[in-house]
Amino acid sequence: MISGRAVACRSREGRTVATCSVDGRDLGAAMVAGGHAVAYGAYQLEEWAARNAGHGIWSSRFERPADWRAKHPR
Repeated sequence: MISGRAVACRSREGRTVATCSVDGRDLGAAMVAGGHAVAYGAYQLEEWAARNAGHGIWSSRFERPADWRAKHPR
């Protein structure tokens, strides 16, 4: 998807959070839609569609990263 293309990122909310795109396509949305990432606030519709289609991480059972971190504090 990004091979040989320029990636443009725009920071959000003054944190190390950014929206990155290639040719106008949001890479975060694409990752969630493909089942390669979970949604945190944004991309809920993409996660729902990926989950219902059984894409990527949704093809089996897994524990959400936030839930795992809550059970394993540093």
